[in-house]
Amino acid sequence: MSPFDLSEKRIVVTGGAGHLGRHLCQGFLDAGADVVSLSSKSVPIAGVHSIVCDLAKPDELAEALGNHPIDGLVQCAARAPRHADLAMSGEAFLQGFETTVALYFSVMQAAIPRMPFGGAIVNVASMWGQVAPTRDIYLGMKIDPSFAGSAAAAAIAHLGKHMAAELAGKNIRVNTLIPGWFPRKSGPDNPAYMHEITSRVPMRRIGQPQELVGPATFLLSPAA
Repeated sequence: MSPFDLSEKRIVVTGGAGHLGRHLCQGFLDAGADVVSLSSKSVPIAGVHSIVCDLAKPDELAEALGNHPIDGLVQCAARAPRHADLAMSGEAFLQGFETTVALYFSVMQAAIPRMPFGGAIVNVASMWGQVAPTRDIYLGMKIDPSFAGSAAAAAIAHLGKHMAAELAGKNIRVNTLIPGWFPRKSGPDNPAYMHEITSRVPMRRIGQPQELVGPATFLLSPAA
């Protein structure tokens, strides 16, 4: 058996209908996993159990998870706003920050009791939690990360470290994937913007969603 095999593993993916989530679901399915997507939209992938729900509502989350034991949780359902607005209120900042961080925490909190035999959690954050974006990259389109979004990305990474230490005794591993540029559109819509991005990347290209499948599969598998 391959150490990267996920056969007979039940893997839950939040945000499974999203840009990254769809490819992760397909990749885990290809690795033999029983894949469950929890998202605001249905996932059109044969073999994936797609459950449409609002993860921020505890009752809906609990019902979607059910009573089945799970072996892995992958979170990529961030909800942070866009654009760094210096005029935003403290209340708006806190709401944007809490929306994502509290969601990641509450889903982990709900999943942990459903991992009685141990397992793995993989949270997907962002490079903007590690380095600061500069507004000129975004050419005035107001799609730059918000202050709340970048702060949330940093918090998710550190929350993962704290959870890893806390859950080690339960045989649950917690890791965070921190992608660089993985924009939804790959170029023809705005070549000037794509040039701004790729000129800052040593390989002169953006990331493709399927490139996260390997690292995520490794972190979920016995190989990790």
